[in-house]
Amino acid sequence: MELHDIQVPDEFNYLKPGDSMPFVKWMADNGKSWSPVDLKGKISLIILFTSECRHCRDNFAHLEKNLFRLNPPDFKAMAFGRDMDEEKIALYQQKFSLSIPLFADSNRVIYSGFAEKAVPRNYLFDSSGKLLMSIRGYRPDELDRLIGFVNSGIVDPTHSPSLS
Repeated sequence: MELHDIQVPDEFNYLKPGDSMPFVKWMADNGKSWSPVDLKGKISLIILFTSECRHCRDNFAHLEKNLFRLNPPDFKAMAFGRDMDEEKIALYQQKFSLSIPLFADSNRVIYSGFAEKAVPRNYLFDSSGKLLMSIRGYRPDELDRLIGFVNSGIVDPTHSPSLS
């Protein structure tokens, strides 16, 4: 079984394995503009969430405990708060002590490049910006697989480890 074979069907997802990261731009607190081009050469995890979502909090807690604190090399994670402004993002980041950058997506500009609805969402991209895996909802077993792929250093889109 290959990495792309483990996708859970998701009728609201706009992306499938092998698709490029949507070209969206976002602004960091320091005024720096970011886009997928800035993530080339790194395994990237994009998380989409809302502040009211309990499963989103569980998702962050799982990733914080098992991935983010390890700070894998050539890895970048960031999260976008759907329908959240900068003030809500700052409060959320402080309340849950998250170690990854959070960005406001108050008008769903980022979110709408990835999916129609439902959170949390996790999108793992290889170093060339191609989607390796996506997860909708809080699924600890799928998150553990995602963490395994990050820790195995998948940076070449032609190299998908066997899961059997």
